[in-house]
Amino acid sequence: MSSKTRLTSWITLMMLLMFIVSMTLLIVTDRHIVTDDPGSRVVEVVWRNVRHVEYDNMRFDWEDIDYFRQGVYCAVYGGDGALLKGAFPNGFSDAGMKFQNGVVRTVHQNGRDYFVYDIEWNMDVTTIWLRGMIDASEDYNSMSTIITLAATVLPAILVLGVLGGWLISKSTFKPMVYIMKKAESISDGDDLSARINLQKGPPEMRKLADTFDGMFGRLEASFESEKRFASDASHELRTPTTVILAECDSAKKKAKTKEDFDKAIAVIQEQGSKMSHMISQLLSITRLEQGTERIHMKQADLSLFTETCCGEFVPRDSRGISMTTSFEPGIVTEFDLGLMSRVIQNLLENAYKYGSEGGHIFASLRRDGDTALLSVKDDGIGISDEDKPNIWKRFWQADASRGEYEGVGLGLSMVKQICEFHGGSVNVSSKLGEGSTFTVSLPIK
Repeated sequence: MSSKTRLTSWITLMMLLMFIVSMTLLIVTDRHIVTDDPGSRVVEVVWRNVRHVEYDNMRFDWEDIDYFRQGVYCAVYGGDGALLKGAFPNGFSDAGMKFQNGVVRTVHQNGRDYFVYDIEWNMDVTTIWLRGMIDASEDYNSMSTIITLAATVLPAILVLGVLGGWLISKSTFKPMVYIMKKAESISDGDDLSARINLQKGPPEMRKLADTFDGMFGRLEASFESEKRFASDASHELRTPTTVILAECDSAKKKAKTKEDFDKAIAVIQEQGSKMSHMISQLLSITRLEQGTERIHMKQADLSLFTETCCGEFVPRDSRGISMTTSFEPGIVTEFDLGLMSRVIQNLLENAYKYGSEGGHIFASLRRDGDTALLSVKDDGIGISDEDKPNIWKRFWQADASRGEYEGVGLGLSMVKQICEFHGGSVNVSSKLGEGSTFTVSLPIK
């Protein structure tokens, strides 16, 4: 049974239950009121008025007396039988009608029967008569009319309630049907860039559609990341693989001495190390993109951490380059120690790789409001304006021949991703032939 059918059935059951309970209460109440016949009612109303008669300072207080109540008409007479105040049924006359104390009697007038009840009430200072009259043939019980109306109206309300419940459930679940069909279409198709993009419907359904769109966005990003990883790996690993195979073939055919074999092994080891480093960096970047990298954010002293990383850094090829540091103390924020260590190491490696022989590198950290600025400056070959947009791309290198360790062109791409993950950014200012300055901006939390 579908959710729409269950919801409609539940509304129908509740409406039917309300109808049964309402009719039962009305019938029980009606039976109780029917036992209250007109003769009993006239006695009850007269006695009620008797208890409310007040006589003070030689005058009566009529405010609390009901002259018509529940179909009973009441009149007040003096001890001499003179009418003081009252109301009578239409066409009823009390002229010449004698009082009979405490007796309910039937009086026939103008073709109708009336119940008449008299009470003599002694008030010490004076005596009065109270008379009640009610039409014996007229039904004053309005419950029968109420039951008739209820029996007519409640079924109509029941039908409207069921119909309304069905329409509401249909309109409520219509967006869900649309979401399911759209999700199935996206799942079965090849276009992961498609989105549900639900514009109308209940807020909960729009929220559900947005959640699905977010999930499809992450799936698309993950899929594209895997495609890019496969493409990059297959493309970039081709060269070292070719070198390794060629060196192995050459060693098998031409190597005669131990020195020849050692030389071939060294080349293979170098290319294998390059491949291992490249794969490790590619996996790290892919995990960052997919959000699967294990992240451990920690409140720590960034100043002390940066100083330690720079102090422990050993360049692969210093070429006589010296490094000067300047770190503003006491800058504390949240960051992942392992990822931030990669940022510092990659920036320093990049500075040494493209720095001028015998040149100088300057690393600094300072606070600018709520932002920590980490800069690494070199006086090396610099970057042309047309190349600046390309330095953040994977495997792009300004001059791959610089230095003994050529690198794989993934360092700056990883730096950019790590900075963005921390809610920060990285930018470069550079002039060709004069050097470059890379600046990382991190929010201080």
